[in-house]
Amino acid sequence: MNASTLTLSAIACEQFKAVMFPLQTRNTNRRHWITITCIWMVSTLVSIPFLLVKKYRTYQSGNFPEVSCDEDWDYLTEIYDGTYTLKQLYYTLLTISLFFLPAIVMIVLYVIIACRISRREVPGEANISNVNVHQQAKKKVKNILDYI
Repeated sequence: MNASTLTLSAIACEQFKAVMFPLQTRNTNRRHWITITCIWMVSTLVSIPFLLVKKYRTYQSGNFPEVSCDEDWDYLTEIYDGTYTLKQLYYTLLTISLFFLPAIVMIVLYVIIACRISRREVPGEANISNVNVHQQAKKKVKNILDYI
């Protein structure tokens, strides 16, 4: 999930650069590989706490044992002593940094792209001011050619 969110944010940034700065050089394959590697490294590092807190447990339910993988944050709570539990802190930071911030970035970039595209004129589309300027330029060229 983290890698998907970050990848979508990277795609939004690439599209923003392509629309807003179309004449600048494009990213190379090397930059794309660096971006992908960074995305996966961040996603992996952010997911490490899950490896530490997930515990495999077996419960007896009637005559049948039930197996589950539960979170045991008490293991890490001994290390940290704060006003919030580590679970609250981790999930809050994770939600803000890997869901809300990328979503806001994508929304802002795509709104800017949409505004930029909606204001552009289609190449070759004639409006009154352009037609008048072109007609006057043609008359000047014709007058110069007639003089020669």
